[in-house]
Amino acid sequence: NPRGPELSAAEGEALLAAVRRALVEHRPAWLAACGSIPPGLPSDLYREAGRLAREHGARFVPDCDGEPLRLAVAGADLLVPNAHEAARLLGRPVRGVDDALAAAPALLDTGAALAVITLGADGAVAADAAGVWHAVAPPVADGSAVGAGDAFLAALLLAREAGAATPDALREAVAAGTAALLGRGTALVEPGDVRAVARDVALRRTA
Repeated sequence: NPRGPELSAAEGEALLAAVRRALVEHRPAWLAACGSIPPGLPSDLYREAGRLAREHGARFVPDCDGEPLRLAVAGADLLVPNAHEAARLLGRPVRGVDDALAAAPALLDTGAALAVITLGADGAVAADAAGVWHAVAPPVADGSAVGAGDAFLAALLLAREAGAATPDALREAVAAGTAALLGRGTALVEPGDVRAVARDVALRRTA
């Protein structure tokens, strides 16, 4: 969450130009815009990135907070806020699993096909047109949560691209996010840890 260095408008334009080139050259299935926007760049930077994604046939997920998220949601195919980010976006409290189970379907009103709210040790909630699910892994006593959200999103996208339905993709994502707490040295997430955690993830459909 640090603010980072101040960047110029020209650097912002250069960033968008680099995104455009990558979309043209690599034809990715997804464009993920993650993290806070550095000072000096416009708050609609991710909205513009989402527009570029749509122009080049990629799906878009803004993984951010506050005004940048509010501006980007209209073009998002997937939303993955944590409870605090979801509360600010919806203008209502999201204080636990029950609140998240009600909030996730409300996020679909933005036009996203899939909405997921991450809840830390309480797992995550996912909603799509077919239903609402909650998944949670057994607690991990020690370990750093740095990178857990990124591991969660990466696993979610990989599972969806492999054809997994929402509940199965949610299970994989929760397992990967939890496995990040078991990281050793420079290895943030070990595939073996993800598989081991996934076996113990509790998944239930709530709607």
